[in-house]
Amino acid sequence: MKRPYDLTASDPADESVRRILRHLCAPLQSNIDGVFEDADIEFLHDLRVSVRRTRTALSQTKGVLPSSAMDSFPPEFKWLGTVTGPCRDLDVFLLAMESFRLRLGIDDGALGPLRNFLREKRRLEHGLVRAALQSERFQRLVEDWGRFLETCAEEEIRPPLASTPIIDVAGPRILKAYRRMRKRGVGIDVDPPAALLHRLRIDGKRLRYLLEFFSDLFPRPTVTRFIRELKQLQDILGDFNDTGVQLALIREFTDLARISHQLPAAASDAPHPAVFSRLGVLDVPQVRAPRPSGRKPHWAPHVAALATEPGEICGLGTTSAETPAASSRLTEAIEERQRELRAEFSERFELFAGDESRKLYKKTFKTT
Repeated sequence: MKRPYDLTASDPADESVRRILRHLCAPLQSNIDGVFEDADIEFLHDLRVSVRRTRTALSQTKGVLPSSAMDSFPPEFKWLGTVTGPCRDLDVFLLAMESFRLRLGIDDGALGPLRNFLREKRRLEHGLVRAALQSERFQRLVEDWGRFLETCAEEEIRPPLASTPIIDVAGPRILKAYRRMRKRGVGIDVDPPAALLHRLRIDGKRLRYLLEFFSDLFPRPTVTRFIRELKQLQDILGDFNDTGVQLALIREFTDLARISHQLPAAASDAPHPAVFSRLGVLDVPQVRAPRPSGRKPHWAPHVAALATEPGEICGLGTTSAETPAASSRLTEAIEERQRELRAEFSERFELFAGDESRKLYKKTFKTT
């Protein structure tokens, strides 16, 4: 069977973690051009996976790498994950919306304005991703990261766990991650709050990545079972997170449609243009908030120019009589999917956190 990182139990921890990080660096670099050119949405997905795994490897192996690296690199990879997130969310929704539409039998034209809204937001978000990849900050991150991975920084004082056999670091870290996730989720009811599910999703990713990083060091059938169970939980939690994002986007679209129906006559009462910029439909320079003088704000003509026909959504298409009903049906379907996912999570988590799994995790990863 393939050994992903070719680790052995007695390898020094710092060398092992560097080996993992070098392995993760390859897909990050190989996907940059594809993301920049927007050749396929999977390039962005793969780059984000590499970034998430790298962040986990750094955050879950404290005491192994030099403190200078632990202080400087995690914030930069977090920034990269943050700036690429909204674009990926929109990719996921555009794919999911078509699946929902076909299942519900909604006319394609009825959701056209919503689709245009999402595509325009994505265009602008991808522009932000391109700008980030062209920035000095990103170029410096790539250069500094590559240099760090290829050097040993011998002039620094070695961290306390650098020379520790990797199995003595990996086992306790995996067990701690499992216990943290189990403690967070045990005892929740059948209708857990979204914030808790979000935290469990992050916990699950960290645990799964640790299992994959160090799978060479422990019984392969057992680790494979743990990873399979976590993937099932992650699919549920990931889908739930996606539905929350999708409902928020529909609300933004609905608010924008409602406001647009009032323009241009009520342009002076419309929200500040920053609202439209956030929705991804208006590119305007930063301006001061309108004075509370009752006079028409100086940005009102720009807003009014966006929607000159009744029902036109800021240049993104004209709503038909079916659009509000179609958006409502889509919302109801996504909310129903959320309820299903909550129920599926409760069932799956019981198996993950049960006594059998708890004892097996302890048996597999307890080193003392």
